[in-house]
Amino acid sequence: FCPASASMLQDALGARNAGAFDLTSGCTGFLYGLVTATQFIQTGALERVLVVGADMLSVAVDYTDRNTCILFGDGAGAAVLEPSLLPTGVLSFELGSDGSGWDAMYFPGGGSAKPFSQEVLDNREFYVRMDGKKMLRFATRVFSRTVQNVVQRSGLPFEEIDFIVPHQASLRLIEMLIKR
Repeated sequence: FCPASASMLQDALGARNAGAFDLTSGCTGFLYGLVTATQFIQTGALERVLVVGADMLSVAVDYTDRNTCILFGDGAGAAVLEPSLLPTGVLSFELGSDGSGWDAMYFPGGGSAKPFSQEVLDNREFYVRMDGKKMLRFATRVFSRTVQNVVQRSGLPFEEIDFIVPHQASLRLIEMLIKR
């Protein structure tokens, strides 16, 4: 957390006059970063924005827990955004959160609610925990509605959408959502 990853990347790139900040939002971090960057570009506040999404969950996976070890790992991606006269870019988006479902995926210890300690270490509470059934119910409830809302706000007819790329590690869940 300190120093910010964005500041270290800014230095490594030699981008001396660039602003840099971390935006932490778990799996949706890249999407939140993309939407934030889009707003900077659309308002004219910035001419170019580098959005980097990176997760390093391999250090937080208990490899004896089959509920999580097959789903979580490391990954990264990046995109550069800048103004364009062509009809391109982010046409619409939907951001949301449901904090009431916090216990569907969480770290029992090591965060602000239960800071890292010898007890957290001894009880192996620094590993990610997930309630797969609760996550499945959430995803099926939210995904279809979100796709419909985003496509409607984009102004494009559904027939012109060639493909949708969901963020999901479970092929079974993706297939179920396609049917919906």
